[in-house]
Amino acid sequence: MTTRESVHRLVDDLPRHELSRAERVLEALLATAGEGLPQTLRDASAGEGLPQTLRDASADDEPETPQERAAVEEALLDVERGRTISQADIKRRWDLDG
Repeated sequence: MTTRESVHRLVDDLPRHELSRAERVLEALLATAGEGLPQTLRDASAGEGLPQTLRDASADDEPETPQERAAVEEALLDVERGRTISQADIKRRWDLDG
């Protein structure tokens, strides 16, 4: 199965009430694809620029805890409500420019 087919299958398997959230996530991903990432990270899908140990690492196989799930939900609500701080603002606030 190709990655594209796998993504389609995942979307097809989502509960109906999660489809609008999935749409927002995919739209955000598309809008920022590769944006601001070093070339080595943009090439990561091809395994280029990463140490062999990272290319060979397995996916996280630990189940998400209720606390982690709650934290993710809280973060998504913050994003939906515009309660975020841009990277530029963080750099200015912590004097990280330059």
